Amino acid sequence: MKLDLNVKKTKPEHVGSKFNIIISLLLFAAILVTAFLVYMKSQNIDLNPTSIMQFLSDNFSSSSTQNLETVSSVFKYDDGERSSFTTLEGDIIKCNRDSISGLDRMGNEKWQIGISMSNSIIKTEGSYLLIGDKSGRDIYMLKGKSVIWNKKLDSNIININVNQHGYVTVIEEQKGYNGVVVVYDPNGKEIFTKGKADIYILDAKVSPDNSQVLISGIDTSGVSTNSFLELTNLYGKIVADIKGEDEIISSILYMKDNGILVVSDIKAKCYDRKQKELWAESFTEDVLTSNICLNKYAVFAFRNVSSTGFFKGNTTTVKIYKANGQLYGSYEADGEVRNITINGGVIALNSESSVFFINTKGKLLGKYTDTMSIVGVHFLSKSEAAVVTGNSVKIIKIG
Repeated sequence: MKLDLNVKKTKPEHVGSKFNIIISLLLFAAILVTAFLVYMKSQNIDLNPTSIMQFLSDNFSSSSTQNLETVSSVFKYDDGERSSFTTLEGDIIKCNRDSISGLDRMGNEKWQIGISMSNSIIKTEGSYLLIGDKSGRDIYMLKGKSVIWNKKLDSNIININVNQHGYVTVIEEQKGYNGVVVVYDPNGKEIFTKGKADIYILDAKVSPDNSQVLISGIDTSGVSTNSFLELTNLYGKIVADIKGEDEIISSILYMKDNGILVVSDIKAKCYDRKQKELWAESFTEDVLTSNICLNKYAVFAFRNVSSTGFFKGNTTTVKIYKANGQLYGSYEADGEVRNITINGGVIALNSESSVFFINTKGKLLGKYTDTMSIVGVHFLSKSEAAVVTGNSVKIIKIG
């Protein structure tokens, strides 16, 4: 009986020991979870399941530091030529001081057109390729492989744009004005010229349906520096104007049905085709860059307030908003995102050394990292992109 009594005495002690261990483990887990949530909040990461899973995937996945994309081909170029690159209808376009060339994926020249250009600006839309000499006076308009018009302007070029139907806007320097907008039709015929004496004009775009011209700049007529936005019809008649106080517009982008997204250094505003404000969002972080996806999603890259963290270094928070202003997706990219390039529903975010391919919900589709500094990313298709570094072009297969 003594043996039985001893067994009965030891059982409660053993159960109590297990209970204490379980309580200790639960308390430790609670402390870890609390610390993790506090860290997530300090890094401005949304506390939802999608963002948390994205964070864990980025920081603890064994493949997060490896390339998820394959390089199908590489070719070198002379970095002393000051070449600029883009893509158009499956060709890689190379522009330097004396020529525009169409290259295949191995870097072989398919066609070439002689030009004279010292500091090229390249814009593409649809099948059109527009090239202007920044601070120079030469401009060339191509469709496919042919020059359809070119001009030597009377004043130096500040900026250029082309829409999908071939309508061109040029911002020029001109004596007596802080900026002049000139609009051309697809054949190079001048439609109208508009100058501003007290407005530094920075950008101008013709709407997707060719009915409007959107002009942005900086108003210096008052005590403070304010943003300036003017909407005209295709012949220069003012339809509406919008001024913002103590802010500078960084980009103007057309959305679906001639809607307008206006991005400044402190906020974004979206207007419908009748200039009615649909939504506005003020930012606490700096906007590094922005773009439009599928004509209906606004994509912003924000510099995070904290430059260092326990888990990783500099990061960029990318947020994707629907046309009604609702947050649709987000992604946390390592490094500082310099450019946002888009093809269909695929979004390319390039930092100094990496490219992150995501969809409109912020899901990572692929990643490429290079030892050289990445200058730009240009899509050849939804599944293929040309990554340009300081001395080479690498063709990447996505997914």
